[in-house]
Formats: sequence, C-alpha cells, structure tokens
Amino acid sequence: MQPAILNSASRLAMLAERMTKMHAQVGRDILVQRSRRALSDAATAFERGFKEASAAAIAHEPRENYRLLRVLWEEFRAAAAHAPTPEGARKLAERTEEVAWIAAKGARMLHGEARSRAGDLVMAAGAARAAGQRLGKLHMLRGWALAPDGGARDIKLAEGEIFLALAQLRSASGTGEEIAAALAMAENQLVLLRQSVERLDKGRDRALQLEHIAKGSDVIAETMDQAAKLYEAV
Repeated sequence: MQPAILNSASRLAMLAERMTKMHAQVGRDILVQRSRRALSDAATAFERGFKEASAAAIAHEPRENYRLLRVLWEEFRAAAAHAPTPEGARKLAERTEEVAWIAAKGARMLHGEARSRAGDLVMAAGAARAAGQRLGKLHMLRGWALAPDGGARDIKLAEGEIFLALAQLRSASGTGEEIAAALAMAENQLVLLRQSVERLDKGRDRALQLEHIAKGSDVIAETMDQAAKLYEAV
C-alpha cells in the first residue's frame, strides 16, 4: 500500500474527531468563525480522503468496511451540520466514536495488506494525530454536553496514545531533524494543554483556557499531520 494512500485513510478518524470538536467550539462560543470554517474544511477533506481510501480497498473485507463507513459518514455529516446544542453535541460525539473506529479499522486493513516501514510510521503518527483532536473534543464537551468530570477515562487514554506514539516515533530510524522538531512541538503542546485544563478546572478564565485547549489540540494534530506526511518518504 502506498504510504500516501495509507496516510489519507489514517486521516479520516482525525477528521471525524475534528468535526465534532469544531461543532462543540461553535456551541461554546470559542473561536466561532474559525471553527465554522474548520468544520467545513474537515468535511471536504474527509470526502476527498474517503474516495482515495475506498478506491484502494480491493479485497472484500476492506471494501465492505468502507461501504459501511460511507453510510455512517452520510449520517454523521448531516448531524454535524445542525446548530450546536448540548444534547445534539452529545449525540454527535456518540456517532463520532463509530465513524472514527470504522475509519481507523479501514486504515489498519489497508496497512495489513502490504506492510512497510514507512506505513508503520505513518500509522503511528496518524494515531497521535487523531488522539490530539479527540483530546480537544473531549475537553470541549466537558461541562457543556458532558458532566464537568465526564470523559475522564477517555481523556487519559487519548493522552496515553499520544505519548506512546511520540515515544515510538522518537526512536524510529526514519525520524530526522524536521520530524523530531514536530514531535517535540506536539509534546510541548500537550504539556501546555494540561496546564490549561488545570486552570479551567479551578475556574480561572474559562473562555481563555478553552481557547488555549482548542488551539493546543489543533497544534498537536497539525504537527503529527506534518510528521505523517514526511514519513511517507521513509
């Protein structure tokens, strides 16, 4: 499997998480115009990436997986277009879990058909990329669509997935200086994001901390997206 196609398939889970995150940011009045544009851009990117990934799914099982993803995606995209409400955001988050899981499963299937060193690295970077947006999404939902302490287990899992991927990639032979800088940026942003969460939990400048969390999770995803693109050539 060409690493570029695998990267497109791997991005789909991140894009679903991103759409729900942006939907929640609009609902919470955080970076509203920017979030609306990002939501629309993510939907367009998902459609483009889906076409590339599904076209590469030749075997029966991956092909059926992407047929299911098409159905789930159409329902998810329609739900994401609704005006944000706490109840709507909670239901959208439930749909996100299914879409992201099936999308990630499809990427794993494509990778399994013809494993490569570049593919392994793209997949690891892609996992951290999706976890970065999932982390931001969960913090946007807490205290609005979820209870203030809601999603605590999923938050820990997302953070752990990022740290695990960063550790794996730092030690990889294909990690050059440019990628190492991206990994360091992602790790630094995760530390800063945690600090913003601590201040948020203490009730300090809630709108400002939510904005910092929104931007920090985007930087994590963007730097890992950059790394995944560079790993295509390994």
